[in-house]
Amino acid sequence: MLKRLEALGYVARHRSTSDERVLEITTTDAGAALRAQAETVPPRIIERLGMGLDELDALRGSLHRVIEAAR
Repeated sequence: MLKRLEALGYVARHRSTSDERVLEITTTDAGAALRAQAETVPPRIIERLGMGLDELDALRGSLHRVIEAAR
């Protein structure tokens, strides 16, 4: 996955100058822009659903119980 992100220009990989065994990963400007865009998604979903966080949390709990019961 890391190679894919690098190929897309979202991250850069560099070997540490102090320890060649360490691979340092940094976010590029394009990666930071994509992250900023992604951070707007959850609030927009909540807004579209028209449900409060308490209600969504309760729903998530109920769905987890249904999934566990189905197993």
